[in-house]
Amino acid sequence: MGRYYSCRLDNSIEFNGYGIRYGRINGERVQGYVMGNPKVIISLNKGKCRNFMFTTKNPEELVLLIRKQIGLS
Repeated sequence: MGRYYSCRLDNSIEFNGYGIRYGRINGERVQGYVMGNPKVIISLNKGKCRNFMFTTKNPEELVLLIRKQIGLS
């Protein structure tokens, strides 16, 4: 599995709703597991689909934790 290079919150109206979503953000493929808003997006260096989006009850806390673990904080 590739290494993470980015993790961020996303409050855009793209990919709203509920369920599994596939699409593009800035021309890059995105696979999402969406249950509302806000969403967390993790971007990888390698792979067919490099961007994964999902929702969680504590998105800000999760983004901080992931960024700390991958050395971005």
